[in-house]
Amino acid sequence: MNTERPTPPPTSRVLITGAAGGFGRALAEEFVRSGIKVALNGRNPQRLAEAAKHLRRMGGEILELPGDATDEAAIGTALRIAADAWNGLDSVIDNAGVAGPTGPLSSTSVEEWWEGFSTNARTTLTTLAAALPILRASGGGRLLHISSAAGVHGWPYAGAYAAAKAAGINLCGTLDRELALDPIRVFAFHPGIITTGLTAAALREKNSPDRWRRLHAAWFAQQVSQGRTVPLADATRCALAIATGRHDNLSGRYVTTGELTRESPPPSKNPGR
Repeated sequence: MNTERPTPPPTSRVLITGAAGGFGRALAEEFVRSGIKVALNGRNPQRLAEAAKHLRRMGGEILELPGDATDEAAIGTALRIAADAWNGLDSVIDNAGVAGPTGPLSSTSVEEWWEGFSTNARTTLTTLAAALPILRASGGGRLLHISSAAGVHGWPYAGAYAAAKAAGINLCGTLDRELALDPIRVFAFHPGIITTGLTAAALREKNSPDRWRRLHAAWFAQQVSQGRTVPLADATRCALAIATGRHDNLSGRYVTTGELTRESPPPSKNPGR
């Protein structure tokens, strides 16, 4: 009996959630430069339109699909529109997310903690679940969850975010095993500390009245000053390499830019550790 895992098709059509700015927009630029069609999903229609305009000026074939990735119906509709427009999709990138509450668990309400956890975990669940039938109908493909070291090592005073990222990593590993007979690969990819997106937002909190936000801002500033960040171009190139099949042997794993490039220094301990 042939037990070799089926190979996904080449990547020419991708959908990215959280694509209006930050790492999502940088990913879209990387894919456009490689001649890949990109469907943009995000909650802010105006910012999404601005990103689409920029990417079209770069020569990209772009679809704007505004909607909240936590909404099962909305992300399902976005995926179907893209697949209908391009006769399928080859890769789907789950990039949407929020920072969530900051502070000790003892002073965070259960409702606030759960909202932060649920928002991040739900975007991953809804995106991956809705993408599966689309990729199967397209002949296979790749699912890429944008992850974080917080999901492996924890992140003091940002427990909801860390727990959601841990859930995403586990879900990717579990899903990969479920898809052993399908031409679909699944990855949890940590780009590293890049000075855009949530990191940039955290750095802007250096004068926040909230001491825990100031603590996180100071930690990120330390990483930047000590050269522990990852060049954005390295992170986007690694994501492109994963999405186009260069690392299919790592399916189901948590992988990092540092692991794939062997160049990035490890970050220092998170605040409080």
